[in-house]
Amino acid sequence: MKNQHSAKRLNHPFKRSAMAAVIAGLCTTPAWATPGTPLGAPVHVNALGTRGEQPSVARGANGTFLVIWNDFTDACFGVCAQLFNANGTPKGPAFLAGANESSIDDLSVSSDHAGNFVVAWVTSPFRPSGLLTSDLTYVRAQRISADGSLLGAPIQVTKETFPDLLGVVRVQKVHNVRASVAVDADGDFVVAWRTAADSTERFGTYYHQFALSSAQAAIHARRYNAAGVAQGSAITVEAQAQLVELNSGNYTITEPALAIDDDGDFVVSWWSASPTTQIQARRYDASGKAQGSRLAVASGSVGFPAVGMDAVGNFVVSWNQSGSGDNIVAQRFNTAGVAQGSLLTVQNYPSPYQQPTTPVLSMAADGSFVIAWSTLISSATVSIYPPFVGIYARPFTAAGSPRSPTFAVHVDGATGEGQSEPSIAFDSAGNIIGAWDETSAYYSDDVYVQRFSGN
Repeated sequence: MKNQHSAKRLNHPFKRSAMAAVIAGLCTTPAWATPGTPLGAPVHVNALGTRGEQPSVARGANGTFLVIWNDFTDACFGVCAQLFNANGTPKGPAFLAGANESSIDDLSVSSDHAGNFVVAWVTSPFRPSGLLTSDLTYVRAQRISADGSLLGAPIQVTKETFPDLLGVVRVQKVHNVRASVAVDADGDFVVAWRTAADSTERFGTYYHQFALSSAQAAIHARRYNAAGVAQGSAITVEAQAQLVELNSGNYTITEPALAIDDDGDFVVSWWSASPTTQIQARRYDASGKAQGSRLAVASGSVGFPAVGMDAVGNFVVSWNQSGSGDNIVAQRFNTAGVAQGSLLTVQNYPSPYQQPTTPVLSMAADGSFVIAWSTLISSATVSIYPPFVGIYARPFTAAGSPRSPTFAVHVDGATGEGQSEPSIAFDSAGNIIGAWDETSAYYSDDVYVQRFSGN
C-alpha cells in the first residue's frame, strides 16, 4: 500500500531486503537522552464542562498529532477530534469526526506518512420504531486530512438489514465491537473488528429473545485504498462457535488488535478462550492473502493483546499475563512470523494490590517500540473509582532491550482521580505522546495528552 510506483507493486524478488536496507540507512537508532522527560504540562483536550472518554492518539507528519475521544455533551456529541502542532499547541479548534447516532465506543486512529489520518469506531444506530436497539452495532470509519479537514463521507464498514417476513420482524443482533484501524505509508488502510450474533423476534408488540446454542463469533478485517474505497470483501481472520446464554454472551474470541507496515502487509492478534485461553495472531500481505498459518503467541492466564509493526513487517505482540502477580509481557516476531528472542517482561508487579492491565503499543519505522498500560490498585484503602492511579510506559529498542526503566505518563491518584484508557504514539526519534481518560471521584471524565522527549 504505497504510491503507484511502490516496491510492493513491483514483482521483484529482493523487495524485502532492498526495503530493509533503505530503512536501515534512513531510520537509524535514535540518540536518546532521558526517555520519558515531559515536554510541558499535560494538556486538557476536551472542552471545560464536557465529558471525554476513550481517547486515541496518532502521530502525523512533522510531529503533528491527532487526539480523538468519545464526547456525549452538547459541545461535541460523538467522535470528537483535536489536531495539535508538534509543540503541543492546538492546531485549530476541536471538530466532530463522527456523529453520535445512539452510542460511540472502541475508538481508534492511525496515520500515513503524509500526516493524513483514519478514524474508526463502533456505533449503535437508531432503529425503526418498535425494534430493539440493544447490541445492534456497526463499525464506521472517517478519513481526515493533515490539516484536520474531513475527507469524504463516513465509511460504513459493516451494515445490517431488517427483513420483515409474514408480519414477523426478525433482527439479527450483530455485536460489531472492538474496532481497530491501521494505515500504511501512502494512506491505504485496514479496519479490524469482532462480530458475534444471536437473534431477536417481534410479534406485534411482544418481544421474544432467544439464544442460539452454537452461535458464531468471528474476527474480521477489511482493506481500503487511500480514497476510502473497499478492496474486496471482508476477511474472516478467525471464526469459532460460542456458547450464548439468554441476554448474555460468552465469547470465545475477542479483543482484536491490528498493525500494518509501510507496504500494507498487516497482522491481526486476538484473545481466544477455546479450546484453551491463548493469544493468537495471523499475518496477511497487502492483497489480503493470509501468510502462513495461525500463530500461537501465548497461552495460560493471558488477555488484552496489543500489536505494533515496523516499516518492513517485523512486529511485536504485548499482553497481560497472570501468574505470581500480574505482568505486562511482549514477544518480538520477524517478517515471517518467527519469534525472536525470549519473552520480554515489560513490567512485573508481584504485589496482589498492584495490577498492570490493558497494554497499548506503538512501534516506530525502525522497529523500536513503546508499551503503555494502566495500573489498577485493588487495595481496600483506595477509595477512588475507577481504582486506577496511573498510566505508565516503557520504551524498547528494535532488539528488545529496554531503553529506560518504566516511567509515569501520568500519576494523580492522591487527588482522588483515576487514570485509564491509555493510548500511545511513538516515532523513530524517540518522541512519545501519551493520552488518557481521567475520572474524578465525581465521575466526570476528561481527556489529557502529554508529550515526552527521547532526544
